[in-house]
Amino acid sequence: MMRAPKLKAVVLAALLSLGALQAHALIYDPFADGAAIKPVDELEERLWDEAETMRAQFVRGKPSPAVETMQRIVRGVVMKNWPDLAPKLKVFVIDNADVLAFSSANGDIFLSTGMLMRLDSEDELQVILARELAHVTHRHAVRSVYFARMAAGAKTVFELATDAADLASTVSGVAGVADLAKVGVQMFKVSPEMLLSTGKSMLQDQINKLKENLADSLLRSVSSTGFSAVVKSSLFGYSESLESEADEYAMGYIEDKFGSSDLYRQVMQRLLDEAMLDEKKFSAFYASGERLYSRLKRVSAFDEGKAARLEARRASAATALAAAVPQPPVAVPSVAVAAAPAAPEAKAPVTPVVQLAPDAVVLDAAPMVAAVVVDDVPAGEGSTAAQPTAQPVVANAEPATASAAVIKTAALGVKQDSPLQYSTALQPLALPVLEVELESGRLGRLSYNIERKREATQLPEQVKELLAEGYASMADPAKVAKGEALAKEILAAKPDDARMLKLMGLMALKRGQAAQAKELLSKAREHVLTDDERGFLDQYIRQADKKLSAL
Repeated sequence: MMRAPKLKAVVLAALLSLGALQAHALIYDPFADGAAIKPVDELEERLWDEAETMRAQFVRGKPSPAVETMQRIVRGVVMKNWPDLAPKLKVFVIDNADVLAFSSANGDIFLSTGMLMRLDSEDELQVILARELAHVTHRHAVRSVYFARMAAGAKTVFELATDAADLASTVSGVAGVADLAKVGVQMFKVSPEMLLSTGKSMLQDQINKLKENLADSLLRSVSSTGFSAVVKSSLFGYSESLESEADEYAMGYIEDKFGSSDLYRQVMQRLLDEAMLDEKKFSAFYASGERLYSRLKRVSAFDEGKAARLEARRASAATALAAAVPQPPVAVPSVAVAAAPAAPEAKAPVTPVVQLAPDAVVLDAAPMVAAVVVDDVPAGEGSTAAQPTAQPVVANAEPATASAAVIKTAALGVKQDSPLQYSTALQPLALPVLEVELESGRLGRLSYNIERKREATQLPEQVKELLAEGYASMADPAKVAKGEALAKEILAAKPDDARMLKLMGLMALKRGQAAQAKELLSKAREHVLTDDERGFLDQYIRQADKKLSAL
């Protein structure tokens, strides 16, 4: 009769313990600014340590010159657009053809060359950077692990609660030493001899300790959850609620800078279109059709609230303007005084001209009068190293075209005055990424990436050969015919192209045209460069000979 109330009481205590954990999680508020980005407790410190280990798994050795150049450009984009946060962030470009972008608790942000191949400009790059930056500033790693611990411990909570209630119910019904001995043997594995003298008090002490340490046992059980899930969470996506926070931050940033969220929608739609064509359905976050579809739903909901946001901004601006209007002077009694000499006519104030460095970048923004110049303090002028400084100036421009910020980035070793620099740096990365797509059999992704319209990036001429091979490997006869037509087009311009000769020879062999296959493969063998390639071709030349001898 007593068991149900006791069980309810213990379960309630367990739930209250979970409530305490939930309340503790509230301390993981978003970082207010760059200076605030640091761990605040032991859990977050351990996650930062884990992030250092994870970095070593992805960043191995010195990157290739092409990857290093792109990494320098991406870091320059971060410095230019998030100067307050940039000192606390470490951005790495990793040589990987998959569509990857992920971050760690300590501010590491990783972008794969495959992801960058999907982004045609620095503007589009900012969409992905803003989302990953939001994961860092909103502390999604520690929040994810904290709540994962809670979930992992939930079962333990109720198991402990049930065991404690069963024990309390059993002990409450014992009548004497014999019954107590039975409980002790069953629950605590004690021998009857241990209960002859002081057994009752010993057993009661054990029961009291169990009650006192219930919450502590819960915490230990919850804390047993490992940290390996952090890598999986950041790479394959956080919970939808945390990903929605990243959406809100990134969409707000894009709308504030470009006037609408269209750029955000454009990038997510492109990634979704490609994910739907992927034959192997890679499940990383930015290659998951389900996750990307949710992003597009979020941006639609965000756009529906644009009118309300604009109205709120107008109201805020009106309030600020009203507060800035000077109050009328207080009336004072007039006093007769001698007339003073007439003052010279006042001249209109001269707006000072801001002299910018040749490598400075002017960022267009919403109408404003003030600007901020972030510059470097030359060595020797009160500092032993270049340190960023900021000072307000009056922009020498019409209010409608004034700049929000002027940022000098020469210290990064990145010139920001060329609009084609990002797209130019993509060119040497394109061929290796697309080669991997072909070798891994992701033919849908390959053809989509080669044929889609790009803003500025010009892919290398060799990608036509990859596209021809991709189409020739597909099951659709129409696509196979398209691949053959493209291979013939390439051979018309370059008759000795070994790759296309090999492709056409293999296609002829597959159709049973042995004589044509042997001719094409033999010609390809004359132009290949390695013994491995010659050995590969020899196998198919022998197959063609066998078919010819069988005729």
